[in-house]
Amino acid sequence: MEQTEGAPSTSTVEEQRQEIERLKQLTGAEEVKVEGSLANKRKRGQFYDQSEITKDYIEYDFSKIEDTKGGYLVEEKKQETDLREKPAERELREQQERQKALRKAPLNLDPETAPKCDECASIELDSRYLDVFGCKVCHVCREKYPDKYSLLTKTECKQDYLLTDPELRDAEVLPHLLKANPHQQGWSNMMLYLRLQVEEFAKNKWGSLEELDQEFGRREVQKQEQKEKKFEKQLLELRKKTKTSNYSRMSIRERKKHKHSYDEVFERPDQPGIIVQRCECGLEIEQLEI
Repeated sequence: MEQTEGAPSTSTVEEQRQEIERLKQLTGAEEVKVEGSLANKRKRGQFYDQSEITKDYIEYDFSKIEDTKGGYLVEEKKQETDLREKPAERELREQQERQKALRKAPLNLDPETAPKCDECASIELDSRYLDVFGCKVCHVCREKYPDKYSLLTKTECKQDYLLTDPELRDAEVLPHLLKANPHQQGWSNMMLYLRLQVEEFAKNKWGSLEELDQEFGRREVQKQEQKEKKFEKQLLELRKKTKTSNYSRMSIRERKKHKHSYDEVFERPDQPGIIVQRCECGLEIEQLEI
C-alpha cells in the first residue's frame, strides 16, 4: 500500500522521537522545541545547557553569562560560601569582589562632576586606591610620586613610624589594602598602607617628623643599652658558673687535705729537756731544748 503524499512515514516519526529523546539527554531539559527538519539540527554539532534550540540559531540566556573581555563568553558559576572559610580569607574575598564591582561601574566622563586626580586633574583614577584609601590619584601620578603614594607593609609602619598594632588594625584610622600572604597560603593576609596617610598619622601622633626621628634615635640608644646589659648579665652568669665549679673542686681538695696544728706543747717527764708538740690528729714533734 502506497503512502499518501505529504504524510510522514512510520520510520521518520520513530527517528524524530529518538532524536527528541537524545536532545533531552544532551540538554538536560524536560521539553525540547523542534522546528524545521532534524537533518539541520544534526549539522549544528554540540548543544549547550540553558539554551533554546530553534530552527536557525541557539538562543543563549545572557543574564547567566559573564563577559570575560577576552573574546569568549563563559557561563557564570555561582560561588558557594565555604563554611570552613577563615575570617582572613573572607575579608580578602569581600574586598576583591567590591573592587571588581567598582571596575565594572560606568566611568563618569563629565569633566565638571567627575572626580579628578589631586595631582594632574585627570579623571582616569585608580579605582583600587579610591575604594580602599579614598585617595584620588591616577595611575601615572601614582608611579610618578612614590614618596607619597607607595605602599608600606605593617612591619615597616611599626619599625619606621613607631606605630602600634591596635592603631594599624583600626581601618577607620588607617585603611589598608589586603593581599594574600606571599610566603604561605594559609597565613594571615598581608596588610598594605598608603605612605601619605601613615606619615600624616605619625605627624599627629608625635608632633612632627623631626620629633619622630628624635624618638626613633632615643629608642635605638635604649635598645643598644639593653643589649649591652643583657650581654653583661650573661657574661656575669658565665663567670659565676666557672668560679663556682673551680671553688667546688678546690673545696673538695681542701677538705681532704689536713693542716697540722700543734696546739698542745708539753715536756716528757721521763726525758727532761725534750719538748713535745702534738697535733689533734695525733702527730707529735719532739724538740731538744738546749
